Amino acid sequence: MKGIRKLLAPVLVVGILLTTLVTLHHIKSDKKKDVFRIGISQFITHQSLDATRKGFEEELANQGYIDGENIQITLQNAQGEQRNLKTISQQLAASSDVVFAIATPSAQSLATTTKTTPVIFSAVTDPVGAKLVASMEQPGGNVTGTSDQSSDAIATQIDLIKKVLPRAKTIGILYTQSEPNSVVQKDEAKRLLEEKGFAVVEKTILDSNNVKAAADSRDVRSRYGLCSNG
Repeated sequence: MKGIRKLLAPVLVVGILLTTLVTLHHIKSDKKKDVFRIGISQFITHQSLDATRKGFEEELANQGYIDGENIQITLQNAQGEQRNLKTISQQLAASSDVVFAIATPSAQSLATTTKTTPVIFSAVTDPVGAKLVASMEQPGGNVTGTSDQSSDAIATQIDLIKKVLPRAKTIGILYTQSEPNSVVQKDEAKRLLEEKGFAVVEKTILDSNNVKAAADSRDVRSRYGLCSNG
């Protein structure tokens, strides 16, 4: 499938999707009316992920693809629970012409579930590290999408910490060990923080339910600054 761009841009995702739909149109050309079935697998309700989904749907509409008219969109949300992903992936892969995966866990689940249904992902930081694609230039297989990896965003956060907490010398980083995106961002944040002379303390969490306890722990509370990677 098409190569991966390091951008979180609905227009790019929809561009990939439209290429897929053109191919599917030829496959389904014997039908009088094509209503393409687009599944959306969203890992959790979150402002940035919601914006990704809405941007995707809006760009589809801008290109003339209207839900309930010439496309049928089915949205499923795992509510942040890994155990929900397998069932969601199986259902969407079986009932959709193409599936849009939002966030790494959703994309990984779909990639292991189907080798035939096209899967397009977004909000994925490290597609290669997450074993979704063979490379950024040549994804291969039925999975492709866009990467949101950016050192600039992390650098901006660090600059903000320096302005808000000018006396800070040690920064605590909360991250989810089982989430590849979180690990990638943690490693990049640690590298940039150490380049600027900060000491770094890492703290792992299992899920969102553990954030408060981790932030309140003695070794983190004793620090001046705190970064959190989802």
